[in-house]
Amino acid sequence: VLAEGGPSEETGALLCPLSNIQSWNRSWASWRPSNRFLLRLYDPVAPRWRPGVYWCAGRRIGVGGGVHRMAAKAMADQLAELLEARM
Repeated sequence: VLAEGGPSEETGALLCPLSNIQSWNRSWASWRPSNRFLLRLYDPVAPRWRPGVYWCAGRRIGVGGGVHRMAAKAMADQLAELLEARM
């Protein structure tokens, strides 16, 4: 779920604040979940995961796997707009 503060779980637990996102990558050559996207962060986050939904490791968060491709694409596009507006 993309909340005001940044990407979060359905429970409301924030994966990382929007201000901590350095960049995102949806390229086919990046190391990320299949057909999904990868967030690169300024500051590391605690390691955690929800199988098929996301994983957090250091300065990276991978979103996807069991998430529908179009839902992940829509979220990545919204994040891109928010990040571009921030700069």
